[in-house]
Amino acid sequence: MTIKPKPERGQILGPCEFSELPQPYQNQFEAGTIHRQKGQFYPYQAGGVAVFLAVFLGLVYLLPALMVIYMTLDVCFTRPDLVRRVLSDMFSGILPFLGLTAIFGVLIGVTWFMLLNGLRAVIGAVVFFEIKEAAADDKRHYGLLLDQHSLVYRHGDYFEDHQCVFLPKKQIEQAFVGVIRVEGAKRSYNKEVVKIHYRDEGEQVRALILKVDFSTPVKTLADQIQRWLADETIYGSSNEGLTP
Repeated sequence: MTIKPKPERGQILGPCEFSELPQPYQNQFEAGTIHRQKGQFYPYQAGGVAVFLAVFLGLVYLLPALMVIYMTLDVCFTRPDLVRRVLSDMFSGILPFLGLTAIFGVLIGVTWFMLLNGLRAVIGAVVFFEIKEAAADDKRHYGLLLDQHSLVYRHGDYFEDHQCVFLPKKQIEQAFVGVIRVEGAKRSYNKEVVKIHYRDEGEQVRALILKVDFSTPVKTLADQIQRWLADETIYGSSNEGLTP
């Protein structure tokens, strides 16, 4: 049997968090058996450059943030007199209050930004290694599935706003190859991506861009999605459907 998620009131369409996917898909992704569903599965692909960048960015973001946190705690515990003096000066008037509040606000904001992105990079690096290890055991926790009812995918790039997408087949208008501009550290470049037009809950047409890489060329993936939308069979694999 294939997964047949029951439509739920308020079910999110398009980009979403993993916890917002229909439960049967969550179960199959967690078990690493999503690729055994009857349909066409495209594994999420993590290249060596992406792994290097994840580790590098993790160090660049995390180390300064952790240093600031350590120094702040150290001052609070070893120099309480200094902390009291700063707080006393801060509340001595409106101008000192506004000035120190702005300084502390910027410091906290920058530290939080670096800590959050550092953690995202570290999690991304861990995911990349998990993908390679799971593939050796014939398990897939990340990828894109086209089954009888829906397009659903989960990727491991934690720098993206959402890690998953859920689109019922009947809500999708078309899929095609598009080009986006990617800003790199030293240069920018054009990248081919799959773009999908779909109708949201209010029947408004929206665009979805698959920025991450899968094990299939972009044009092939766009063509396969179009075939799937046209009800042409793409279920010729040896995958067996599982009962969630």
